[in-house]
Amino acid sequence: MGSQGNGDGQFNRPYGIAIDGRGHVYVTDSELHRIQEFDANGIFLNKWGSQGSDDGQFRFPFDITVDNRNGHIYVPDAQNNRIQKFDLDGNFISQWGSAGSGDGQFSFPNGVALDRNGDVYVSEATNHQVQKFNANGNFLNRWSGTITVPEALKVQLDAQGGTVHPAEQVKQYHATYGEGSDGVTVDHLPKPEREGYTFEGWFTEADGAGLEVTNTSRVTSLEDHTLYAKWTLNYPSIPVIRSVEAGDSSVTLKWKAIPNADGYNLYQRTETGSYGAPIIITDRSVLHYTYEKLTNGTRTFFKIEAFNRRGQAGLH
Repeated sequence: MGSQGNGDGQFNRPYGIAIDGRGHVYVTDSELHRIQEFDANGIFLNKWGSQGSDDGQFRFPFDITVDNRNGHIYVPDAQNNRIQKFDLDGNFISQWGSAGSGDGQFSFPNGVALDRNGDVYVSEATNHQVQKFNANGNFLNRWSGTITVPEALKVQLDAQGGTVHPAEQVKQYHATYGEGSDGVTVDHLPKPEREGYTFEGWFTEADGAGLEVTNTSRVTSLEDHTLYAKWTLNYPSIPVIRSVEAGDSSVTLKWKAIPNADGYNLYQRTETGSYGAPIIITDRSVLHYTYEKLTNGTRTFFKIEAFNRRGQAGLH
């Protein structure tokens, strides 16, 4: 049974499966955020759920289990950090849990099972533990595996010529670079600014060397460390003439500075001529030029071009 799609009896990413005492089959679809019910022959019977955080909605339901003795279904709602409880027809009964690492709190719960007493066991992908509850969601116990997670590490952010807000130059991360020091709070890597450049990301070594780090990258270092910004130089923008001061046989041109320019080319032509090679090439600190070969009655035109090591901008 089944095919790809979002219609009745179709799936996008079926993940968990459970069978009740009648032989009915329940399947979670983590990407369609719903549960479908079938008979033992694969005939579609029912569905419930949609993407969201209200009662009966889901954000990535993975596992599912059925309490046949009491007629209940339990579903770990991973990104909502909770467990939802339904009857066998999909009617919402209750829910428990919130984001965190305390008793009864979760960080991406993705597995669920029952014992013969009806107690509920929930595994968590990020907190590296299993918690035990009674059928009403009351916390009973917890235990962790042997995985050790380092304490929150200080991460220095080196903008490599750009700017990062002073409050964000040193941050603390726990499991991933998109989590705060509590391992839960989303605290994304900041985006620095640098005039004339495009930010390409954070890397473990300077100048774009090493590994690129994003908000979903796991923190694997066991020590405080530094991340480095990578930049790509933009083409310079088109210079703007700030003023023109004309004399009898000369004219002084002044233009505005372009932040990422290494220098400027100035071109000249008469009304009947054409632009050739630059009449002068200046460095970035020179923002004016006086041309002293004007001829009365002859119209003269000028254009200025900014350049840097990546290339040249258009003419103005």
